[in-house]
Amino acid sequence: MRNSLTTSKKISLQFTIFSAILLCVFGILVNIIFFLSWYALRDPERPRHDDDDESSFAVHIPLHKEFPRHELRFDPDDPEVEELLDAKLWNWVAKLDDYYLHYVIAWDKVIIRNISSQIEAQMALLRVTLVLVLVGSAFAYGFSFLFVKKALKKLKKLNQALEKLDIDHLNQPLLVEGNPKDEINKVSQKFNLALAKIQRQTLGLKDFIKNASHELKTPLMTIFTLSDLAKKTKDYEAITKKIKAEAKSMDQLLETLLLITQIEDKIELPKQELNLSQSLKGLLEQYQLTYQEKNLNFISNFPPSLIKKVHPQGRITIVSNLLSNACKFTPQGGTIQISLNDQELKISDTWPGISKEQQEKIWERFWQAEESHTDTKSFGLGLYLAQLFTQKQGFQLAVSSVLGQGTTFILKF
Repeated sequence: MRNSLTTSKKISLQFTIFSAILLCVFGILVNIIFFLSWYALRDPERPRHDDDDESSFAVHIPLHKEFPRHELRFDPDDPEVEELLDAKLWNWVAKLDDYYLHYVIAWDKVIIRNISSQIEAQMALLRVTLVLVLVGSAFAYGFSFLFVKKALKKLKKLNQALEKLDIDHLNQPLLVEGNPKDEINKVSQKFNLALAKIQRQTLGLKDFIKNASHELKTPLMTIFTLSDLAKKTKDYEAITKKIKAEAKSMDQLLETLLLITQIEDKIELPKQELNLSQSLKGLLEQYQLTYQEKNLNFISNFPPSLIKKVHPQGRITIVSNLLSNACKFTPQGGTIQISLNDQELKISDTWPGISKEQQEKIWERFWQAEESHTDTKSFGLGLYLAQLFTQKQGFQLAVSSVLGQGTTFILKF
């Protein structure tokens, strides 16, 4: 049943129970204090001596007559005392006719007093306490329910706004009026940030699917064309090599896409200590051989050994892409500078540079520079993958470029 209640009713019910408990405790304390004030007898008067006035002791007065308000004393063997004991209700209290009598035995006397008025007052106080608890609980539930409903009014608006959302209208922010530091307003702000992120990912996914389809469609059409050409020319050996090259290109694209998917799903990549100087030296020698026909001038400056905690595959991917781009876009006889220290890695080239408008686009999936600047087939995933590895390792990868003066990529550890 509790699970079927709304949040406002649950909160109101919890506050009501808490209020009822407080009222009950207060009522019980008041009743106990009042009870102790009349139930506890004062010390009985001293016993009578021979020179005491006989009139100071009201004895031998029948209990069934109108009982006086002051104390009466009887001998323990009086018939009235026996009748009193037979009429005992609880703990030294007896009821005779319409009277409630309290008795105590002291100094061979039974001291009796009329407590009817106190009993009646105590019963009235208990009734008042019960009514106070019931009425107070009802008021507590009613007022708390109104306050909670008012407090949750913003949450209701937020819920209504969320119900109207769909995948095609994620750019509409959830507006909640009031202090931005309000708890519900903070929730709406978090929702807006989450929706903006979902929208970017949705748009990115659409572009990703479109561009990936295009990149896969091109080599497939080439393979179909080469197949038809092989039938006509009968030059199967040469055309088979071309088909294998296209198939290998498709395989590389699929492996890259799979790698991107795996990395994007991970929050952080594991690191291990590696010698960056040794890795950079090996990659640099490899690219010098690959692009030796361009007569590129490589200027390097890095220590003999530099140990850093990095992801092994991320290290190769980042550095390889930066070196590959520098070699690929630097014109014939150009210069490439590589510097490495404990804080950062810099790779600069002398290619025509990147405009400010395009500097943000180079990190996007499938973005490629103008075809006239490149001499090698590319899928446009290298820098995106490098940036992805960089972010997952807690590093920073930035670009600085001026048209006509070259480009510098800076990897900050």
